[in-house]
Amino acid sequence: MESENSSLKENNEALVSRADELARRLHNKSRQANRARLSADGLRAELNRSKHARAVQAVRLGRRKTDGIGKAMKLARVSDTKRWMKGKGGIFVEKSREMVRELVALKVTPENVDPVIHTVGTGLGLQVQDHISARQVGRVMEEGGIASDVQVAMEINASKAATASATDHTSESQMEGWRTVLVEGLVGTYNASPLGRANPIDVDEFITFIKALGTDHANDQKKLARLITEWVRNSRTVMLGKRWLSSASMQQYMPTILQFSNDKIANAGGLDAWNALSEEEKAIRDIEVCRALYCHFGEQEWKNLSAEERFEAESLVWCGCCMHKEMNSVKGGVEGMKLFWESIGGPAPVKLMNKANASAVKNSNSGSAASEKALDASEGGAVKLTSLPGALFNHKDDKRGQQDTFKLYFEDVLGFKVSCPDTSNTRFQSHCDCAIFIILYLPQILQFMSHIMYNKGKTALNHLEANVLKGLQDIPTLTELVVLALYANAVSYAYMRVVRATGNRKMNALDLAEFHKKVISFCEKIAENPDLLLAPDASYETGTLHGQVWEHPEVFYAIQQLKSKLPNLSGCLKSFFVGTFRLSAAARALIYANPTNYRNEGALGVLRRAVREAARLSLSVHNAKSKYTVNDTRQFLQSPAVTDAFRAWLRAEARRRIDSGRDRKCRMKIVAHEKVVAAEKEAAEVKRKAGGRAHKSITTTELIKNINWHRQFVEVGVIPAKTLISKMPKESKVRQLIAAVERYNKQILPRLQMLALAAMTAGVSDKDGVDGIPIVDSWDAEDEGLEEDMLDDYD
Repeated sequence: MESENSSLKENNEALVSRADELARRLHNKSRQANRARLSADGLRAELNRSKHARAVQAVRLGRRKTDGIGKAMKLARVSDTKRWMKGKGGIFVEKSREMVRELVALKVTPENVDPVIHTVGTGLGLQVQDHISARQVGRVMEEGGIASDVQVAMEINASKAATASATDHTSESQMEGWRTVLVEGLVGTYNASPLGRANPIDVDEFITFIKALGTDHANDQKKLARLITEWVRNSRTVMLGKRWLSSASMQQYMPTILQFSNDKIANAGGLDAWNALSEEEKAIRDIEVCRALYCHFGEQEWKNLSAEERFEAESLVWCGCCMHKEMNSVKGGVEGMKLFWESIGGPAPVKLMNKANASAVKNSNSGSAASEKALDASEGGAVKLTSLPGALFNHKDDKRGQQDTFKLYFEDVLGFKVSCPDTSNTRFQSHCDCAIFIILYLPQILQFMSHIMYNKGKTALNHLEANVLKGLQDIPTLTELVVLALYANAVSYAYMRVVRATGNRKMNALDLAEFHKKVISFCEKIAENPDLLLAPDASYETGTLHGQVWEHPEVFYAIQQLKSKLPNLSGCLKSFFVGTFRLSAAARALIYANPTNYRNEGALGVLRRAVREAARLSLSVHNAKSKYTVNDTRQFLQSPAVTDAFRAWLRAEARRRIDSGRDRKCRMKIVAHEKVVAAEKEAAEVKRKAGGRAHKSITTTELIKNINWHRQFVEVGVIPAKTLISKMPKESKVRQLIAAVERYNKQILPRLQMLALAAMTAGVSDKDGVDGIPIVDSWDAEDEGLEEDMLDDYD
C-alpha cells in the first residue's frame, strides 16, 4: 500500500509539476501572443503612418517635379542667352579670335572691340559673360599678321614666282628692307612654325622665286632693280652649288672642302687661334665657308648652263608704273608748251608769283638782279593755275579757303553742288580734272571771284585770290588749260581705264607693250592733225585713244565756244602731244606685275589716315591688320593645314614678339639714325663755315693775282682782259676765279700731270718741273666750299 501510495504520490507530484509547467508555458504563450498582438498593432499603425507619409511624399515629389521642371526650363532659357569668349583654361577660343580680327579689320579700334562685342550681343538678346582687353586685341591681331606671313611664304613657295614692289626712294634701304621682309619676315617665320619644321623652305631657293620688280620711273628704282638682280643671281648660284653637292661623290668635292677649311683656319691665324675662338664665332665662320663653297661649285655649274638657261636664270623683269608713265607724259607735254611759247616769241602765260616775289618785282627796278631772280623763281601756266583753285576752293585744311562759300554759291547758281578737284593734296590726275572743271564753269568762277571780293570789308582780293583771277583772265594760260582738258579727254582717261582695270579685264604689265605702241601712235596722229580734237565735227571715234564716248563730252562743247578767243590753241596742242611721247612663254607665264604702283601709294595713304584716326596706332599693329585683310588670312586660318599645335605656336609667337619691345627698338633705331645724319650735317656745316671764314679774308688784289696766274694756260680772250676784270664787282671776280680753277682742274692739270710723268721717267726731278711749268695738285673749288661761301659773303 505504501508503495502504491508513494507511487501515487509521485505520480501526483509529477502531474502537479507537469500542470505547473504547462501553466507556465501557457502563460508564456499568452504573453507572447499579447506581445505579438501589440507588435502587430504597432506595425499596423506604423504601416498606416508610412502609407500616409508616402502619400504625402508622393504629393510633395509631384510638386517638386513640377517646380523642378519649371526651374530647369527657366535656367535653360537663361543659359541659351549666355555666351563666353573664353574656353578651357581661360584661353580665348578661335571663333572669338576670328571675330576680334574681323572687327579690327572693319576699323574698330582695339579699345572699342570689347564694348562693340557687348553692345551687339545685347542687341541680339545675348549675354556675353567675359571681356577682352585692348592689349589682348593687339596680341590677337599680331597672330593674324604672323599667320599672314606664313601664308604668303607657303603661297610663294608653291607658285615658285613672286613680284617685288618698291615703296620708298632709297635703293640701299629698300634692298635691306627686302632682305628683312623675305628672309626674316616670311621664310624665318614660316620655318619657325610647326608647318615649317615639318617642311622647311630654303632661303636661297625662295629668293630665286623673285621674277619681277614693279616701281615708278625714278633712277633710284632702276638702281634697286640692279641690286635685286645681283641678289637673285647670287642666290641662284648658291642653289646650283647645293644641287651639285647633293648629287656629287665625295671624291669630287672633298679636296675643295679641305682647301676651304685650311684657308678658314689660316685666316683665323692658325690652329691655336682657331681653337681660341668662341663657339659662336666658329659657327659664324663655318657658315661663311659653307656659303663660299656653294658659290664656288655654283659658279662652275653656271658655266655649264646653256645660253637659254642662263638667260632664264639671270632675267628679272622691271616694270615701271603706268600711272607714272601717264603723269610723265603730262610733264613732257607741259615742257613742250613752254618751248612753244618761247618759239613763237609771243606773250607766254602770266607769272603767278608768290607774295615775296611779287613784292621784289614791284619794289625793284626793271631788269635788276632782284627782279630777275624773282621772275626766274616764279612760274605760270595751266598747272600752276590749277594748283591755286584747289587751295582756294577745296583746301585740305577745312579751316582755310573758300570751300563752304564756293559750294553754297554754286548750288544757288547751278541748282546743284559741285566740288573743285583736290589739287591741294597729292591726287593723281587732279590737275587735268581741275582744268576741265575750270573750262566748264569759267563764267561762274569769274562771277564767284567778284562775289567774294564784294563780300569783304575792303572789297579787295587777297594775293592768292588775285593770282587765281589773273590766271583765269590770261589767254595763254587758258590756252594751256584747254590743252590739258583735251589731253585728259582724249588720252588720260582712256589709258587709265586699261591699266587700272579690275576683275577679268585686269592686265599684266608685261602684256601692255602693244598698247603703249598704240598710245604713241595716237599721240603722233594728234600732233600731225590737231583738228581731230579741235574741229567742230571732231568725233570721239577718232579723237579718243579707245574710240569710245568722251569721258566729259560737255567740255568738248565748252572748248568749241572758247577756242575763237585762243589764237595759239592749235600750235600749243601740237607741241603738247609732241612732248608726250626678250622672255619665253613659260617665263612670262610665271610673272605677273601690276601695271600701276597705286597699291603702294594707296597703302601709304591708308596708313596716314589710320594714324590720324588713331594717334597711338603702332606700325606693327597696322601692318598686321593690313596683311590679315589684304591676304584674306581668315580663309587660311580655317584651312585644314592650320592645326591646334600651329594655333598654340601662333599665340606664343605673338606674345614673344610683342613682349620683345620691337616697336620701341624700331623707334630708337630711327632716333639713332637721325642723330647720325644730324652729326654728319653738323660736321659738314662746321667745315663749310671754317672754309668760308678762310676764303672771306681774300682781297680784291689777291683775286686779280690768282686770275692773272691762270692766263698762262689759256688763249687770249678766254679770260676777260685785265682792264675789264679790274672794273668788275668783287662777286664777278670770284666767279671768274672759280671758272678758271674748274677749267684748270678739267683741262690743264691732266696735261701737266702727263708732262710730269714723262719728266720723271726721263730722270727729271719733280721739284724742277718741266720747262718752268709748276706741278701742282688739283684744287676742287666745290669741295673747298669756295663758290658757295664766297658768293654768300659777297652777295
